Amino acid sequence: MRCEPLPRPQLLRPAGAGESVLRLAPGSLFHFDGRLDYDTSHTQLTSASATVAVIWKQNFINATWFAARPLLAAPLPEGSPSPNSDQFRVAAGLDLGKAFRVDTQLNYDARQNLMLEDRSLLTYKGSCYTIFVEVRELRTPPTPRRDFRLVFNLKDIGTLLDVNGSLDHIFGQ
Repeated sequence: MRCEPLPRPQLLRPAGAGESVLRLAPGSLFHFDGRLDYDTSHTQLTSASATVAVIWKQNFINATWFAARPLLAAPLPEGSPSPNSDQFRVAAGLDLGKAFRVDTQLNYDARQNLMLEDRSLLTYKGSCYTIFVEVRELRTPPTPRRDFRLVFNLKDIGTLLDVNGSLDHIFGQ
């Protein structure tokens, strides 16, 4: 039995694209950004996004939903995967005293029911230097991977050390 790959959808370029943007920032604490892209020649919404953010001092938390609805040249064959996408991103950053800070970000694909990526960053800020360690797990097929990064910066000089590599290789996975 031969398995043949599913045909890729033929996409059209938007011909009569229109964009709507709504931004609200009623104070320094709360922010909202919404966008819609609509193709008037094909009477179809092609993309949308909404972001909500709360920001105080150097700290933040935000959430974003974004969707894509590409224009198809022809209907997809029965059983074909949809080219549409719905993804969510949540990010936060928080100062833990004067010296430490933690930042994190999660990316999720609702159509595939898959956490695409998560990354976290821990920063230590000394009087004349900054050290940060970042860990990232990228789960997108066909090759998921876990990476790290270690950076040492000197104030007024720049990056002295920037090391990155694969946690999978270190731990033999």
